[in-house]
Amino acid sequence: MEMPAGLLSQLVAAVPDDEFRQLSDKLILSLLRSEHDQVRKTISLKCACACNSERLSRILLAYIDGTDQHYYNVIHWLDFALSIPADRMLSIARDVLRHQASLD
Repeated sequence: MEMPAGLLSQLVAAVPDDEFRQLSDKLILSLLRSEHDQVRKTISLKCACACNSERLSRILLAYIDGTDQHYYNVIHWLDFALSIPADRMLSIARDVLRHQASLD
């Protein structure tokens, strides 16, 4: 069943971090390759909130190693999450997700 991008984005943002962590890397990578910018951004930010740096690194490396199309916003958010202290990134990601939700 196809789901509108806005609804998928809202659902992902609402999933508790501990439940998001249970998603497979394969599923996360497929969502990071969505044709919808809003979905890619939400998944990237949710990864920044829910995943530890080891998993973020693994996801980023798998994303850029693939032969599929790469999207700048995915690389930006995942790399940014790895580049700054985790508590700072968590605050930024949650703020951006809240702001994004208020626009929907």
